Amino acid sequence: PPSDTNTTLKTIRSFGSVPEGIELSPPMTVPGTQDPRTFGFVLSQNNLTVLDTSHPTRPEISIRLDLGGDPVMPKEIVFAPNSASAYVRSDNARDVLQVLLQLDTTNPGTNDYRPQLAELGAGGGPTDIAVYDDPSARRYVLASTPNTGEVVVIDADTAQFRSVGVADPIDRILLFPSPTEGGAAPHKALFASIGAKLPRLWVLDLDNIQDPLTQAKLREIDLDQPVRDVVPVPGRDLALVVHDDNRTVLGLLDMTTESTSPLLGVGKLDSYDFSPSGSHLIGATDGVSRVGFVALDNLHPPDFRLDDPPERVLSVQNGKIFVDHGDPTGHATII
Repeated sequence: PPSDTNTTLKTIRSFGSVPEGIELSPPMTVPGTQDPRTFGFVLSQNNLTVLDTSHPTRPEISIRLDLGGDPVMPKEIVFAPNSASAYVRSDNARDVLQVLLQLDTTNPGTNDYRPQLAELGAGGGPTDIAVYDDPSARRYVLASTPNTGEVVVIDADTAQFRSVGVADPIDRILLFPSPTEGGAAPHKALFASIGAKLPRLWVLDLDNIQDPLTQAKLREIDLDQPVRDVVPVPGRDLALVVHDDNRTVLGLLDMTTESTSPLLGVGKLDSYDFSPSGSHLIGATDGVSRVGFVALDNLHPPDFRLDDPPERVLSVQNGKIFVDHGDPTGHATII
C-alpha cells in the first residue's frame, strides 16, 4: 500500500502477444543487492517477460525465445531462489532455458538486474523438469524427454548431462525429500506417466548420479490401476497416487520402502489438502456435509460433521482448517 492513501499508482503493460500465464517467484536476492524481491515471469508465445514486482514503475525485460522456427510456448518455470535463477520448459524447444538474474548498474534509475540466458541440453523436448542441489551445493536439472525415451540429468554449471533410459513417456517428476522444504538434498526422484495413464511408477536414486562410473539405479513400481496424478505430501517421504478421474481410488506411496498402501473409505475427493506437517489428508465431497481426515501414519479415516456441504477445504499453517461452503455472500466453517 502506498504511504499516501490518496495516491493511486497504475502501471500498464503491453506485450507482443497475449500472455498465457504469470508465475511469481519466491523471494530472490540478486547477487550484489541486499533485499529479497519477488519477480514476475510472464509466459507468452515466443516471449518470456520478467518484472520486478517490488519496483512496479521500472520497465519489464522481455526475452525472445524463438529463432525463426516453430512458435515456442513456455509452459513451466522452476525457481532456484538461492541463486536468483529460474529454469524454463517450453513447447517446441529441445532444451531447458536457464534464466539467471545478475546485477546491472549500467543504467541508474532503472532495473538493477539483467537476465543472463543459457540453454541446458535436454535434447528432446522436455515434458517436465525439476531442480535440486546436491550436498556439495552443485545444481542439477532433471528433464524428462519422451521423444528420446530418456530422463536427462544436467549439471547446471557445466551443461554436461547424463541420460537414463526410460521406455515410458514420463511427464511428471517429483523429488524426495522435496528441495522446496529447505531441508536435505533429495535422494530419490519419482517419475510418472500422467498423460499415458500407465499403471506404474519409476524411482531413480540421485546419490552419485553425476558419477559416470556409477550405474544409474532405476527401479519400477508396478501398480494395479493406471496413474492419473501423483502429489507429494508436505514434509514427508510420501506421495499420494490418484488412480481414477473421480479421485475415489487412491494409494499412498512410501518413498523409503517404495511400497504402496490403498486409501480405503476416503470417498470422492472434490477438494483436498494436507496438514502443514503432512500428518493428515483432509478431503471433502460435493453435497456431503462432512470433512474427512486420513491419518497418513495408520490410514485411519475419521470425519467431522458440518452444518452445510463444503465446496473447498484449505489447511493453514496454524493448524486450522478453512471450509468454504461456496456461498457468494460468504459462508465458511473453521475447524
